Amino acid sequence: MGQSILYTMMMFVIICWEGIMFAAKVSKHFDFEGSMIENIERFCRSFTGEFTVRCRVYRLDTLSQFASDLKPVVKKLLKYK
Repeated sequence: MGQSILYTMMMFVIICWEGIMFAAKVSKHFDFEGSMIENIERFCRSFTGEFTVRCRVYRLDTLSQFASDLKPVVKKLLKYK
């Protein structure tokens, strides 16, 4: 079992390295994208690049979602900018 985990980790490193090398040929940027998986996130952060938050994903409960959907309608009715 230990060898298969090590093999999988090394394959990820090799694939990532090939992506970096390809990006270096065609661009000046490489987006590591991060991950929700802790070990992958740690690996990507180990490159010490500039950390930038691109988006935030969250789930609203039903009442909050209803209020969020209703807000533009109320603004339009009240002619509020």
